[in-house]
Amino acid sequence: RIRYGNNEPMVLERCFFPHALFAGIEHFDLENQSLYHIWMEEYGVVFGKMRQALEPVAATEFEARALDIPVGFLLMLVERISYNREGVPVEYAKDVHRGDKSRFVAELNINISS
Repeated sequence: RIRYGNNEPMVLERCFFPHALFAGIEHFDLENQSLYHIWMEEYGVVFGKMRQALEPVAATEFEARALDIPVGFLLMLVERISYNREGVPVEYAKDVHRGDKSRFVAELNINISS
C-alpha cells in the first residue's frame, strides 16, 4: 500500500501474513479499511506483542518510483513482527517512510515493583 498525506505519497507499506490465518482477506476493502481492524473484528485476532526496528535506508528504484522521490533518497525503514496473544506471528511488515516528512515518537510505560 502507498499512504498519502496532503495528496503526496508518504509511506510504502509491505505487509506479509499467513494465508492460513486470514483466508478470504482479499474480499475486504483493503484500500479503505485497517488490516488490524479486519484481523481483530473478522478473524478474532487478539494481539499480544509487536517487535519493531527502525533503520535509515536509501530508496531503491522501486521505492523511489512508488514515493515519487529520487533513487537514494533517505527513507526510514520500519520493520515489524506482530504476534497474537498466543505468541504466533501474524504479520511481518517492512514499511518505508519518507525521511523528509516523518517523525517517530515512542512512549513506554514502565512499572517497577520493589
